[in-house]
Amino acid sequence: MNTGALRQLVTLDVPDGATGGFLPLDPPEWYCAAIDASGAGGTVLVGHYHPGISTSTRVHLKGRVFHVDEVRSRDERDIELIVTCHEVYA
Repeated sequence: MNTGALRQLVTLDVPDGATGGFLPLDPPEWYCAAIDASGAGGTVLVGHYHPGISTSTRVHLKGRVFHVDEVRSRDERDIELIVTCHEVYA
């Protein structure tokens, strides 16, 4: 992975079952590379391994909100994550 390509700083949060809101993930920030996967709001994020990212995670990128569809660890080595997500429109 080219670490110079990780130019996007996103914030991550997860649902809080007690209040129905969202809580920041620990750590809440993640550097990644964003790749537009389709014209319909689909995006692929690639970055270093983050153990807290799952399909219940919400991603905030430049004022936009994304819901995670799939999380894959490249070669199952827990070094690099490939996160497929789609934009949530309010």
